[in-house]
Amino acid sequence: GPNTGSLVLSNNGSITLTGADLRDHFGIAETMNKVGRTTGWTQGQVTMTCATVNVSGTNISQICQTIVENSVQIVGGGDSGSPVYTSSNALAGILWGGNSSGTLLVFSPLKNVQDEIGPLQVK
Repeated sequence: GPNTGSLVLSNNGSITLTGADLRDHFGIAETMNKVGRTTGWTQGQVTMTCATVNVSGTNISQICQTIVENSVQIVGGGDSGSPVYTSSNALAGILWGGNSSGTLLVFSPLKNVQDEIGPLQVK
């Protein structure tokens, strides 16, 4: 089932991100982490970079997205908007989708987000 917070990231329940990773392509098999409202802290490996992903129920396609997978559930409804970060705790992107079994997540790399809306400040 979902990880509802059994992992303690720090004594005060937070994680400190070390900065921003502005790559638009991450390495295949690179480990990515996320902390979501529904599934808590999970991680998986990058299986596709710069993928075009169709948004279910719409005619919208998101270009140059990153796909992360695991054999166990890593994402669930309500996790959208979660930070995705590298193994060195650098912010890599924003999670927005996944498959029905929760074993695959999709995130927009932070570089692409900044290209669309301008520079962001990570504190």
